[in-house]
Amino acid sequence: MDQKNLQNILEGSVDITRRELNGQFTTPYELARILVRMTVLDWTDNFLDCCCGTGTIAKAALDIKKERIGKEPAVNTVWASDKYRYPLQVANISMTSTDTINLANRLFQKNALKISVSDKVDITNPSDGNIMHLKLPIMGAVVSNLPFVEFAKLPTDDLDIILNMIDDFNLDARSDLYFYIAIKIADMLKPDGRLGIITSNSWLGTGAGSKFIAALRERYDILQIHISGNGRWFQNADVVATLIILKKSGESPEENISFFLWKKSLEDFMLDNELEDDLVNSALLDKEINPSVCRISKYQHKTISEFLDFNVSYNAFFHGINWLHDLQNLTVPIDRIFYVFRGSRRGWDSMFYPKKGTHNIEDCYLKKVLKNARNIHRLTTEANDDKAFCCGVDIETLKELKHNGALEWIGRFVNQKNGVGKPLPEVLKKRGMYWYELKDNEIATFFTTMNPDKRIFFAKFEGESAFVNQRLIGMNPRTGYDDFELYHALLNSVLTIFSVESSGFGRGLGVLDINKDNIASCRVFNPSLISNKQRNDIVCAFKKIMNRDILNVAEELTSNDRLAFEKIVFNAYGVGHILDSVIQSIRSMQATRATART
Repeated sequence: MDQKNLQNILEGSVDITRRELNGQFTTPYELARILVRMTVLDWTDNFLDCCCGTGTIAKAALDIKKERIGKEPAVNTVWASDKYRYPLQVANISMTSTDTINLANRLFQKNALKISVSDKVDITNPSDGNIMHLKLPIMGAVVSNLPFVEFAKLPTDDLDIILNMIDDFNLDARSDLYFYIAIKIADMLKPDGRLGIITSNSWLGTGAGSKFIAALRERYDILQIHISGNGRWFQNADVVATLIILKKSGESPEENISFFLWKKSLEDFMLDNELEDDLVNSALLDKEINPSVCRISKYQHKTISEFLDFNVSYNAFFHGINWLHDLQNLTVPIDRIFYVFRGSRRGWDSMFYPKKGTHNIEDCYLKKVLKNARNIHRLTTEANDDKAFCCGVDIETLKELKHNGALEWIGRFVNQKNGVGKPLPEVLKKRGMYWYELKDNEIATFFTTMNPDKRIFFAKFEGESAFVNQRLIGMNPRTGYDDFELYHALLNSVLTIFSVESSGFGRGLGVLDINKDNIASCRVFNPSLISNKQRNDIVCAFKKIMNRDILNVAEELTSNDRLAFEKIVFNAYGVGHILDSVIQSIRSMQATRATART
């Protein structure tokens, strides 16, 4: 049977919710084959997949080993385990072929967080039905698609182990399950043994991810990190994945980490063996053999630390960012100039954002609001269409004031319930606030979007500032910073667009995952480093961009008025020579994130 059919058996017979809870997303065979080839150096050595699921990775290892060392040595040196019994039944079918039907697959049930060398496992010998009592050997390589289980759904039976690892390795309490498995499985590897794992990409842009890398470095040398620049690898889930290849720490630590950006799709590799060979050989040699197949960016650990301080995430390192060295002492974080906040998060929009013509609420309780940036077309705008219901007055006072419009509006919702049957006054209750109250103190002068996609921009409210809700990030200049025209221009320079794009990671449907803390730490050219003439030149050039519609980032990077503006900005700071490199890095990041939609 084809491996895809075996995967369909598992997916069709196990409820999707249960699979997601267990993090079981089946691995495409081509991806398994590539990862195995890139990780294993000695094919005679023992091999383990500690979260084998339907057995795709173990099967790929078996297929290659049989070609190189023969069928019996291959079966005897490929080990596979899973925490759950049902996938093992499918894996056993997957790992068995007509020429190995009488050989015993080294397949057993074990929690990857509890597996150790010399553990005893019982395996049935298919040739005579007898039980083989075996001990787990130390492994030359471990390759696995680790379960994609987020911290909020961690298995309760693993919590004791996980809590100890959080303390021992200084991990973030919000770490996903694969963090812990990747660290623990080092116990199964011999010195200089190699680990190849598939993980989600969420760690690339989070503080928890930085701690994950630091913890990995206590047990491994991180050799390579791979991502796709041509479509998602997993088509059965909105998951964007990474491959990480590590070597158990030995006497000679590695000085660099290589970041591989694949330029071909999995289908391309499946249809053309030469492309697969180019990719695998590039990984084994740590050398860019064919730029049309993959691009490699290498950085020393010291450089990575310096760039992380610049607020780039690990996601940026795939896109050639060594030009960041030239920006030393020329930028400041946005929160040096602005107070940055996320718009109000109250929930129950139908009450807090009443539609026109549906109420008689008094004007004193209605505030201008911008709910999202979908209909924002210019870099200056007004919040004219929507109003927010902001009432911080108790019911008795409303009655005394005869503010019947507000009273009637509140009365519409007092007996309503949410989707799980809880009364709204209970659900919306917050300390220091009435259940129907929405604070109106989050008024913004500038704003940007929470999870941008094709457009990245910073807009300014014309005239009166406005209230922003949770889909937007608001910004107000700090005391002493009053040159709004210059700040608006510098915020919208490609340097800050790069900083925003590089501070997060692409979600499964392509949007950029960032939050207000990312924005606060993003870099902007220091406005105090330029002369009055340079300031006026920048503001004058920026007006041409303000007087037209906002373009997608890809279109912005090719528009004449944009390029003219950027040359003036970068030349003012003495870094005109890196402008093209900045633009190229943005293009690469945007193109890679866009492929997650397909």
